[in-house]
Amino acid sequence: MSELIADNIFRFWAKLPHDEITPNKFHPLICHMLDVAAVTREIWRNVLPIVARERIAKALGLSVEQAEVWVVFLAALHDLGKASPAFQLRDAAEHLLGLYKDMGERPTGIKPSDIPHGRVTAGELPNDLIEKLALKANLAEQLSTIIGGHHGSFPTSLELEKNYPTQGVGGKAWQKVRQELVRILFEFFNVPEILKANQPKQLDHAVSMIIAGLVSVADWMGSDSDFFPYEVANYKDIPKFNIHNNFQRATQQASTALDKLGWLKWSQSE
Repeated sequence: MSELIADNIFRFWAKLPHDEITPNKFHPLICHMLDVAAVTREIWRNVLPIVARERIAKALGLSVEQAEVWVVFLAALHDLGKASPAFQLRDAAEHLLGLYKDMGERPTGIKPSDIPHGRVTAGELPNDLIEKLALKANLAEQLSTIIGGHHGSFPTSLELEKNYPTQGVGGKAWQKVRQELVRILFEFFNVPEILKANQPKQLDHAVSMIIAGLVSVADWMGSDSDFFPYEVANYKDIPKFNIHNNFQRATQQASTALDKLGWLKWSQSE
């Protein structure tokens, strides 16, 4: 299963066009995750004041350089919950269902609004952070909730415990896709090297809100198809995915977006 996922990770979508002129296009989930990571890194390096970077790093118990890696990695994970049947197999993507025929049955009686993808991120990511990064459970849950709330609504414990239709989250096949996405990003952003040196231990509420706001803004910018065009022109002919080329392109696009939106003209306070 893992080889199948790795070979086909490009097929899972994050954005579809809203017009009928180019219905075959879509933007892959892994690409959008990298887009938002690239925007986050550009904001961190070129917009966020050094005092804010130091405040975040201090709260995490990391150096500024280590904190950058963590924040960018977390930002990339913001839409992990889109790797779920409630999102991928929605009516708007009916023409893509053939791409996911190996992923199990389409959920019945469940709408995407019944289980928003941010809630899936908040509910499913903690286990990956605990197992792969050896984070303490309370910190893993806190980080997952922060980035799962990137649309401005933070999932509550009640929503995660009581109102969580597992059919919309998916079974083992979907869980393995999410684990593969985490693994790809974990290795690409070189998080293992940071873990050898240090590991975040805590996070206060103020810094939690700073990170949440940063990810929300990065997602807003990274979702603009004028700056980040759809990578797949035709779902019937999906190209090979190269994460290094994609992130390099995303970084250039992020820089252009920040410049055109006027963010790079701000003077940083010391």
